[in-house]
Order: sequence, then structure tokens, then C-alpha cells
Amino acid sequence: MLNPKRIAGLVCLAVLSAMFGAGVGTATAANESISLKTTILPKGKLYKKRSVPGKMQLSVQVQAPSAKINPLKRAVIRFPRDMSFNPNNRRTPVCSDKKLGPTSNLAAGIAGTVKNCPRSVIGTGTAKIYLAKVNTPAALVGDPQLIIFNAGKDKRGNAKIKIYAFSKTTNVGVLMRGSLSRTGVINVFIPVLSNDSATASFVLAIPGPPIKDGGKTFRGRDGRYIRIKCSKGKWVSSGTFTLGERSYPGGTPTGPSTTVKTKPSAQKCRGARG
Repeated sequence: MLNPKRIAGLVCLAVLSAMFGAGVGTATAANESISLKTTILPKGKLYKKRSVPGKMQLSVQVQAPSAKINPLKRAVIRFPRDMSFNPNNRRTPVCSDKKLGPTSNLAAGIAGTVKNCPRSVIGTGTAKIYLAKVNTPAALVGDPQLIIFNAGKDKRGNAKIKIYAFSKTTNVGVLMRGSLSRTGVINVFIPVLSNDSATASFVLAIPGPPIKDGGKTFRGRDGRYIRIKCSKGKWVSSGTFTLGERSYPGGTPTGPSTTVKTKPSAQKCRGARG
């Protein structure tokens, strides 16, 4: 029997662009379809060769025509190469595994978790989940919030992030990780959620709008983390998502996996010389 006090989760990563309008791409698998919308805005003038600070937002929505919706297991987002992640450890120190990792109390909530790395916040987000894969409004939980932390760089010099998500309704949190390659790809593995629940939608933004919890307001602290340019007059992004059922809490697959690719989402941009 479903216990709504046990679950939570969401999914992840990273971003994209549109200066004069955001594009949407949709793809269909056996039952599910996934739409991806990306928006990015420069702070000030945009150039063809020189990267400038910007704001980014990634929105993903999962839909299914049946009464069941399969959970997300993996999200691979392909960003335009004109956009990059630029961690500055002086402005936002690395949130290490010692401070936030596998042994952390993920039920601490947004305010409690940010205490571990208060200066490392680079972005925010929101999500919605379907309890136990039940695709009905009654099973939809719409209160999950996300915090994105600077996790430094990997051995190849790629920027790393941590994404913490928490739902007050379910009183459960999850922690995800990702890194942005030099070719603009971010790969996030999504842990099994309570009761193998499914992601309905999520929004990730850097530096992102403020979110509130515990009487405090949290927002990204580095307005230069995202840098962009417009070299070819448009930005193109897409996503590949893996869906499938798993046992809870072990996470062992209990059925086949399905891959859903979104259609490319293109946004126009105009860069000045320089």
C-alpha cells in the first residue's frame, strides 16, 4: 500500500538557451513522451566569439497516455557548445562529499542541507513527481524543491555539480551528481525513488529564482557561473532519457528500459562582432 510519507526524488541537469524565444522539442517512446524547453539569457551584450555571463533554465516534462508512468533512470542533456559552466571556488567553494555525500542526512530539508555548504549554492529548481508511478492528479506531488551546488571539477577539468531535491509532502530527499563535458553534454543518473515513483517534470536554473525554506531565502551565488556566446546564430539542445521500473529500495531493474530522445530544441541568438 502506498505510503505518501515515503518518497521523493527528481531528476536532473543542466540547461540551455534562447535569447529571443525558447524552443521546445518532443519525442515519444512506447507510452511516454518527453518535452524539453531551454532558455538562456545573456547579461548585457552578446558576442560571437567572446563569452559573457548569462542565466540559464532547463525545463523537462514527462507525459504518458496510460494510467502508469515509468520512472526516469538517467538523463543526458546536450547543451550548445556556446554555453559553459565556470566554477569559481573563491566565489562558491566546492561542496565536498565530506559535507554533502552518501552518508549525509538527506531528510534534513532544503534549509538543513544548505547549512552544510551555504556558500556553494549556484542554482535552484522545482519538480513534480507521481507517487508509485500512478499517473493521476491525486498522486501528483508538486512541492519538491532543488538546490544546485558547485562540486568543483573532475580529472578532465569538467565542471561538476550536485543536485539536492526535497519534498515536504513525502519528507524524503535525494542527491544527484553530474558533470558538463567540453562538448556540452551532462549525464545524470537518477536513483530509485520511494515506491519507485516517477518524475512528472522538473526545472533547473542557474543562478535561478530564489526559493524559501525555514524562514530563509536561497539563490545561486555566482552570476558568472554560466557563460555564453552566439557563434552561429542559434543554439541547439536535446535530451536522451532512460526510463524503467526498479525494485525499491534496492534499485534492481524489474523490467526493460526504454530510451526516449527529444527532438532538437533550437533558439535564435544574435551575437555582435568580438
